[in-house]
Amino acid sequence: FDYRGAKLVPTFHPAFLLRSPDRKRDVWEDMKKVRALLSS
Repeated sequence: FDYRGAKLVPTFHPAFLLRSPDRKRDVWEDMKKVRALLSS
């Protein structure tokens, strides 16, 4: 989403992923969104 003209993709903090590795798939999907935004 946009915040003051900047595109933002919220995701989890890396420390959270260390405690909850089952959420890594969610972050991977977020990173794919970031890659798509950067390439457009």
